[in-house]
Amino acid sequence: MGKKAQITVFMIIGIILLFSSALIVYIKNQVTAGLPAEFAPAVEEVPLEAQPIKLYVENCLNKIATEALIHAGAHGGYIDPSTTDYGRMFFAGPFPTESEALSVTGRKEGLVPYWWYLKSPNRCLEECQFESNKPPLTKGQGMNSLEHQAERYIKNNLGRCIQGFQTFEQQGFTITPKGDIVPEVRVTENDVAVLLEYPLDAERSGRTTEVKQYFTKVDISMKEIYNLANDIMQYEIDQKFIEYHSLNLVSFYSKPVSMERLPPMGHLDMGTDSGYLIWTKTETQQRMEANVLPPGISMLQVFNTGNFRRHIILDDEGVDHVATGYMDKAWILPNLTNQYETLEARFSYLDWWPIWLKINGGQEVLQPEKMGALVTGFLFDLIGMKNYRFYYSYSFPVLVTIKDPYALGGQGYSFNFAIEANVRKNAPMNASWQGSIPYPQPSMLCDARQRNAGPIKIEVKDKFTGLGIGGSNIEFIAGDESCFIATTELDGEGRTIVTEKFPVGIGEISVVKDGYLPVRMPIGAFLDEEGEYTIEMMPIFIVNATVNPLTLTYQQGVYILPQVPISSLSPQTESVVMTFSRIPDETYGEFESYLTYNATSGPQEMLLVPGKYEVNGFLMLNKQIVIPEETKTVPIPFMKSKVIKMNESVIDQWLAGGVMFNNITGYWEVTEEQLRFNSRVKFKILKWPTPTTHSREFGAGPSLEQVSEQEDASNAYRTELEPEWSQ
Repeated sequence: MGKKAQITVFMIIGIILLFSSALIVYIKNQVTAGLPAEFAPAVEEVPLEAQPIKLYVENCLNKIATEALIHAGAHGGYIDPSTTDYGRMFFAGPFPTESEALSVTGRKEGLVPYWWYLKSPNRCLEECQFESNKPPLTKGQGMNSLEHQAERYIKNNLGRCIQGFQTFEQQGFTITPKGDIVPEVRVTENDVAVLLEYPLDAERSGRTTEVKQYFTKVDISMKEIYNLANDIMQYEIDQKFIEYHSLNLVSFYSKPVSMERLPPMGHLDMGTDSGYLIWTKTETQQRMEANVLPPGISMLQVFNTGNFRRHIILDDEGVDHVATGYMDKAWILPNLTNQYETLEARFSYLDWWPIWLKINGGQEVLQPEKMGALVTGFLFDLIGMKNYRFYYSYSFPVLVTIKDPYALGGQGYSFNFAIEANVRKNAPMNASWQGSIPYPQPSMLCDARQRNAGPIKIEVKDKFTGLGIGGSNIEFIAGDESCFIATTELDGEGRTIVTEKFPVGIGEISVVKDGYLPVRMPIGAFLDEEGEYTIEMMPIFIVNATVNPLTLTYQQGVYILPQVPISSLSPQTESVVMTFSRIPDETYGEFESYLTYNATSGPQEMLLVPGKYEVNGFLMLNKQIVIPEETKTVPIPFMKSKVIKMNESVIDQWLAGGVMFNNITGYWEVTEEQLRFNSRVKFKILKWPTPTTHSREFGAGPSLEQVSEQEDASNAYRTELEPEWSQ
């Protein structure tokens, strides 16, 4: 080969190398665009034969990370709110407005936690507590963030996609994992970035190549979606826009005044032409659930979103300004400085979600006020004046769905969360609120170069045995930020002691370990000052639980618990669901557990730790109940009495009983001794007699109203309801 030919070959090779280098730089720039500097990964120079392995893992990483975010979007930012696998667990009972989550499907797979709701019972009148179950978006905002949940999901599920690298083994590779799966998820400005440390040795034909770092991006604008959701939630907290809109709906659907429409909040009838109008609370609730709220809530729109449209209503003479005005009142202007033109926001109420409703303090029969005694004796009755004034108190759930139709390469992405609306006596229910959690700004707190406090020595051990606990994750929390410090390891003496430098500041030590209650302890970390802390972790115990009903009887208008032996649940028709919420103390945070039980399942395992608990139990009757048609004669001043009718009610599933332990009835206290020396606990739950009438205003027997008396009955029979422990 001549010199000219050799030069040509070298030029070709040089050009290839030049373009390869340029390609690597381009790929790196694309990968790291929009990422914080400390998170930007390096593009590993992996030999050609190992590139398919790296690509395979990154494809699986993208698939599993996308799954995690889709699950989180379906459940208000929680990957699986029905278990504690990814943080907090939620419960949705048969009544949406007495729950901490909304069930979209009627099953636990459809749980959507409330981002804003009335935590106190619906009948609360004073010092009522509102709460938000909004999860943090980033790890810097707090525990159980969406980033943290996604990392746990990837760690738990990546192997399901990789399948032991079977495909590559068939090609002659021997792939040996050399370490744990350690993902790190970051929500960036425009997408979600995932960095994975997973060292592998890939060997073929005597040559071994190490691959350890992988990277992918998920095409979801999670930060923008979360910010819009937060703006909507905050606008509801500040302005009560859902409550005011619902009051407009009640007003609209009560005109003109008629028994076929809703009872009016205020109407003075000066004549007798309209007759004497009477409504029932039951019919009113059915109309609100079926005809008012479903179309009315869907009218709500968010200004500056992609699906915002002004609706102009036309009539024969042009624009119907009254109807158009009602539509304009359904606009929401949460934050005019933020533009969400690529996102869509929708509001829904489904007609099978029961609302909580009381009118005029709980009347079933709704009729006008008597004005004669208030004004001029019988004169106003004689001329037929009637004052229709009805005070509505109600609560109902709203599902908010934010959609990005352009996410995931055009497949689209949806994010759901729930809000509970609360109106009392024709006005939005007020409550104090500390305000929304601001999106965190970048900070140097967690920078390794800023860890100038200490060294600080931390020993972690079991509270009851005193033994060390390996695998505990230690974090330093200051304000809205948390910094990972270390993971404990057992030493030769069976102790777990960590000595590390900390960021300078006053905050808390957080220690988390599966099978133990999380601990948060105050700490002062000062420049070059040593410290020493001992943290005792409280183990979570497993106990076997059963439930037996205590059957009430109805005697002369009162529910009585007779002195009879405890009965058993009906195997075919009765089941129990119970939730347990531990009251936090100075050292140990929140803990929640739940129990589902029926007569055929036998003792069920549940988790408990020592402490005081708020307990809510529901006895469900999966059997059809029929309340026959009922009538009631209502006397009308100076007119013929009127007969009102309650149609037959057919109920397929009924709340047949319950139990409540709280600050009114008394918390349930679980001691260390009970858990250490017993393995069984028997709960008792009140069982109501089968209702025979809609309301006490219509019949003398047990009524549908009994479900609102759970707390009073639990308080009256608190001693009899105390759970029993045994070995």
